[in-house]
Amino acid sequence: MTPCALMLAAVLAAASPNDQPGAGPVTSDPRHPHDVTGPGAILPMTLTRGMPTLELMIDGKGPFQVAFDTGAPEGPDLSERVVQALGLRRSGQAVTGDPSGKNDAVAPLYRIGDLAFGGVHARGWDATAGAAPAGLEAIDAVVGLGAFDGYVVTLDYAAGRFTLARGALPAADGKHVFAYRGDIPHVPLTIEGRTIDAHLDTGNIAHGVIVPTAVAKGLKRTAQTKLIGEARTVSNTMKIFSTPVEGPLRVGSTQLNATDVAYPALIPLANVGSLALTGAVVQIDPAHHRVALRAGPG
Repeated sequence: MTPCALMLAAVLAAASPNDQPGAGPVTSDPRHPHDVTGPGAILPMTLTRGMPTLELMIDGKGPFQVAFDTGAPEGPDLSERVVQALGLRRSGQAVTGDPSGKNDAVAPLYRIGDLAFGGVHARGWDATAGAAPAGLEAIDAVVGLGAFDGYVVTLDYAAGRFTLARGALPAADGKHVFAYRGDIPHVPLTIEGRTIDAHLDTGNIAHGVIVPTAVAKGLKRTAQTKLIGEARTVSNTMKIFSTPVEGPLRVGSTQLNATDVAYPALIPLANVGSLALTGAVVQIDPAHHRVALRAGPG
């Protein structure tokens, strides 16, 4: 996985340990550590080009700059320099690709002994490794929700704070708390009176809100569409356009920090990223598949 929805590398399968022919498959699920302990943690959270970033210890060394990506539900993704600094040995390999599912590649797996989020420790987690994307070279690793069943994860963009707390979010109310399926949180995105399903993806720092082409073409101000650049997946490049939106963009009752949308999306689903969450408080309860979004104070 990488720190952007348009650059997401998902661990789909594990192969032979140490890449030895005839060896049995890796028995651990690379998405989850063997053991997670600790009552909770409160950590300072900064933004790296808009992406939530924490200082963490890995195998007792660090601190390392680690980005938190809700769109990366598998194991951590390490920079190559961290693999070298920690002296990690390969434990197997994984198939990776971007969200289109059309650009698979093979990446090595490395076993992390202990990844410490303050007082919360995730032990025995398999990580992939690769070069950092352009502009994010300062990031040492990317971590997602894979370790945190049983915790409520809070990303407070307004206060610059990351919190892990045992417990659960309240039941979905359709205004601030929403139920979702799968590993990546989903939220109802309302755009020009139409509500569509969207990933809540803190690793998307390409654009605040990304929508499928069909949705963008149905907006009221398509005549003002403009080319804004190119986006790169792990193995592909595409032109990206933006279209201004008439009226506020909302998730439930919360207004997003966005006045336009980009397209195309890599999958037939919208994406709400970090740049649209400035000033908001995001909470995720992966065990019960609930996500909450509220405007921060001020």
